[in-house]
Amino acid sequence: MIIFASLNMNRITLKLIKMKQMARTLLTVSLFSLLLTGSLQSQTLNEAGEKFNQGIELVKVENHDGAIAAFESCISICDKLGPEGAELRGRAAAQLPELHYKAGVALYKEKKVNEAIVRLEKTIAVADQYGDADTRGKAQKLIPQLHYAVGMAFYKKDEYLKTIESCDKAIAMDPDYAKAYLGKALAMNKLDDTEGMREALRTAIEKGEAGKDEKTVETARELGYKAYLSKGQKAIQASDYKSALSFLGEAASYSDGDANMHYLLAVTHNKLKMWDEAITQAQKAVAGEDSPDKLAAVFFELGTAYEYKGDAANACASYQKALTGPNGAAAKYQMEQVLKCQ
Repeated sequence: MIIFASLNMNRITLKLIKMKQMARTLLTVSLFSLLLTGSLQSQTLNEAGEKFNQGIELVKVENHDGAIAAFESCISICDKLGPEGAELRGRAAAQLPELHYKAGVALYKEKKVNEAIVRLEKTIAVADQYGDADTRGKAQKLIPQLHYAVGMAFYKKDEYLKTIESCDKAIAMDPDYAKAYLGKALAMNKLDDTEGMREALRTAIEKGEAGKDEKTVETARELGYKAYLSKGQKAIQASDYKSALSFLGEAASYSDGDANMHYLLAVTHNKLKMWDEAITQAQKAVAGEDSPDKLAAVFFELGTAYEYKGDAANACASYQKALTGPNGAAAKYQMEQVLKCQ
């Protein structure tokens, strides 16, 4: 019995020894793993730092795409590190929106406008992702200007529908962008879209005045005046005097007009038997006209209005001044055969 007890004690002792050895082994493995993990983390953080520094150097030489790639690699490494890489990740992420913006501007300077638009749209997405409101705002402001530039390029090629499409894209991003409405008006004038042009011009002037864009307002008024004056002239040639009066009145809404517009209004009012209005417009034309032949034509219209109004004295005086102009023969006939002017 004593021998058996001694053997049991020996077995227990051996087990205890083995358990202590296993514990030492596990402790050693754990310490090694911990050291290895720390080493790997340190090495990965160093790699992230190297990518960050690489990005900074590429920024200096304006290699925007290369810098973006370096900072994105830095961010990817930092994401694996978790909290330990958070600070470096934030610094790298802060670089990306501005780099995309600069890349878009560089494309625009190279006259790669469509590519620039795509890149600036990417800028907005990246700025939203990383919370960069300032860079988003810059891209948001520039993109409509580029759509307008594309539209004007189409306009020069006589591709007016594409001009309107590009200007609409600009307006969709910036409803207050006056130049885009002016671009639409230019194209609509070429397409003879009278109503569309009127609305586009109205908005261009309204937005331009609100934004203190005096040049756009001036150009819009000039376009409206010339376009509707031309339509008025064509309507007179077609003997469509009601349309002529409407078009000329529209022209007058954009500008006080010149002597030619007042002359055309005098002609139109005479054709519509609106004698008083014809006299008023003819007198304005007389005040502003310098050319002898044109002035004589105006006096013929003035004489006509006075004649049919029943004012023979003023009719004769006006026809007298029309004798040397293009309607001289007609003026002489009215004076001698109709009015019997003395």
